[in-house]
Amino acid sequence: MSADQAHAKTLSEQVRITRTRLLFSHIPLGTTIAVGLGCLITLLVAYLVDGVISQQAWIWLGGLVVLSSSHIYRSLRYFRSRDRRNPIWLKRVKLFILVLSTWWGGLLWAMPIQGHVDVQATLVGVLIGLAACGAFMLTVDRNSARCWLVPMLTSVALYCAVQASVLGLFGFITVTGFIGILWLETGRAHRRMDELLFLRFTNDRVTSSQAAALREAEELNQAKGQFLATMSHEMRTPLHGILGLSRLIRAELQSQQAHERMNLLEASGQHLLGVINDVLDYSRLQAGRMELSPAAVRLPELVREVTALAAVNGLDKGLDVTMACDLPEHYFVEVDGGRLKQILYNLLGNAVKFTERGQVTMRVREIADAQTGKPQVCLEVEDTGIGIPPHELSRVFDAFHQVDGRYERKTAGSGLGLSIARQLCLAMGGDLACDSEVGKGSVFRCVLPLKRVSAPAVAQAAPAAVEARQATSAAPRHVQPVEAATASDPMHTSPQAATVLLVEDNPVNAIVARTELEQMGLQVAHAENGQLALDWLAEHEADLVLMDCHMPEMNGFDATRHIRAIESQRGDVPVPIVALTASTHQEVQQACLQAGMNDCLSKPFLRGELLRIVKRHVSDRSRRARRSKLGTGLVGAT
Repeated sequence: MSADQAHAKTLSEQVRITRTRLLFSHIPLGTTIAVGLGCLITLLVAYLVDGVISQQAWIWLGGLVVLSSSHIYRSLRYFRSRDRRNPIWLKRVKLFILVLSTWWGGLLWAMPIQGHVDVQATLVGVLIGLAACGAFMLTVDRNSARCWLVPMLTSVALYCAVQASVLGLFGFITVTGFIGILWLETGRAHRRMDELLFLRFTNDRVTSSQAAALREAEELNQAKGQFLATMSHEMRTPLHGILGLSRLIRAELQSQQAHERMNLLEASGQHLLGVINDVLDYSRLQAGRMELSPAAVRLPELVREVTALAAVNGLDKGLDVTMACDLPEHYFVEVDGGRLKQILYNLLGNAVKFTERGQVTMRVREIADAQTGKPQVCLEVEDTGIGIPPHELSRVFDAFHQVDGRYERKTAGSGLGLSIARQLCLAMGGDLACDSEVGKGSVFRCVLPLKRVSAPAVAQAAPAAVEARQATSAAPRHVQPVEAATASDPMHTSPQAATVLLVEDNPVNAIVARTELEQMGLQVAHAENGQLALDWLAEHEADLVLMDCHMPEMNGFDATRHIRAIESQRGDVPVPIVALTASTHQEVQQACLQAGMNDCLSKPFLRGELLRIVKRHVSDRSRRARRSKLGTGLVGAT
C-alpha cells in the first residue's frame, strides 16, 4: 500500500468514526421529542374521535416507548464504550433507525381514524414533517437518514393510495415525490459533509505536521546550538594549548627558519580560531540568540583602535590604512562596543585582504535619518581593491560566498565575515550596504541609529589619560599588536611574590598557563580538579585562583560555590577567582559570575590578556588585607 493510499484510508476511517459519533449524539434528544409527539398524537386522536384511547393505539404507543427507550439506551452505551471505533456501532444504529421508522409508519394504520378525513390529513402532515426533521438531524450519514424517511413515508404513501379517493391519490403522488426529493437531498448533504470532514481532518493533519515540524526544528536548533557549544569547547581547548606552546617554544628557537615556521604555525592557529568564532557567531545570529550589551562608548577612540590594528595588517602589503573622523573627540554613544568592533574588524580586514595597492580609509560621521531626521552614525570603509561586479552585489552578504574565484585561492576565510557584520548591524537597528566598481574599489557603509549619551564618570575624571591615549594612537601605522605591548610589562607586586592557584585538568593548557605565570614572577600551584583545589586551599593561601569550568571529580562552578561558602562561614576576605572557559556563550559566562567568580578569561587567550587579568585582581592592597586576616587566625595556617 502506497503512502497516499494509507493516508486516504486513514482519513476515511476518521470520517466514519466522526459520522458515527455525530449520529449517536443526535439520538437522545430527537428520540425523546419523537416519543413526546407520539403521546400527544395518541391523546389528540382519542379526544377527536371516540374520547377514549383504543387498544390498538395503546399497543402502538407502548411499542414506541419501548423501541425509543432501547434506542436511547444504546446511544448512551456507545458514549460509555471504549471501543467506539468498531464499525458494528454504525450498522446497529441503522438497524434501530429502520425499525423505529417502520413503527412510526404504522401510526396511520393503528389509530381508529377511518372516516375522519381531517384527522387523517393531520396525521399525514405530522408524519411527513417528522420524516423531514429526522432526515435533517441524521443528515451526517446518508444511509441512516434514508433508513428513517423511506419506511415511514412509504407507509404514508400506501395509506393514501388505499383510500381510493382523489384526495388519497393526490397524497400518494405528493408523498412519493417528497421521498424522491429527500433521497436526493440526503445524498447531496452526505457529500457536502464528506468534503467538510475530509477538509477538517486534512487541515488538522497539516496543522499537526507543521507543529511537529516546528517542534523538531526547535529541537534541532537547540541540538545544533548545544553541538556547536560543545565543539567550540572541544576545539578551543586544544587550540589554546597549541597557540600557547608555540609562544613558549618561540623563545627557545635559534634559527630564522624555525621562527618563520613558528610564525606560520601561529598564523594557522589564529586562522582556525577565527573560523571557529565566525561559525559560532553565525549560528547564534541564525538562531536569534545573539545578545547585545549596550554601554557608553567613546566612538572615535573605538574606531581609532580598530583602524590601528588594521593598519598593522596593512603594513605587509604596503597599504595606507587611515581614519577620517568628523566627530568630536568626546563623542559617546550607547552601543555594544565589542560587537561594533567585530563589525569594523570584518569590514577593515576584508578591505585589506582584497586590496593589493593603494589605501583603505575608515570614515566616521554623523548623518540625519531621511525619514525621521534623527541623528545617525555612518561608518564607511573605502578601499581601492578589486571591486565587485554588479551582478554579485546582491550576494555579497550571503554566507560562505566570495566574489572572485581567484581570490578564494589567494585569501583565507570562512566566508561568514560580511554576513555576520550585516546581521549584527540589523540586530543593532541599522543596516550595512555596499557600493562598488570593478577595478576601482568598494565602499561598505554601516548606518546605525546610535543614541548619544554623556561621558561616563571614569572618562570625565581622567582627561589626561584620554589625551595620552589619543597621542599614542595618532600614528596608526606604528601601532604594535596588543600582546606585544602588554606582555612585556613587568608585574609590580610586593617583594613576596603573589601565589596563583591554577585549576586545570588539561595537561598541555596547564603547562602553558603555569609557564607564562611563572615568567611574570608569580608562584604557581596546580590542581587538576575542583576537589583538589579545595584540599589545597584548606592548607594554603592563594592571591588569585584561575579556575577551569569543566573538569572531572568536581567542576569549576561547584568548586567556586564551596570556596565562597567556606569564606562566608569563616569571615575570610574572598579570594579573586577567574574562570578559564573555552566557551564564548554569554550563558556560560553569566553562570560563572552567578557561581561567585569575579571574572572570565576565554580560551585561547594571549599572554597580554592573562597579564591584564593578573594585574586587575592581584594588588598589594588585597594581598595585605588577606594576610591581615590570616594573622588574626581566621584563616587556617599555611
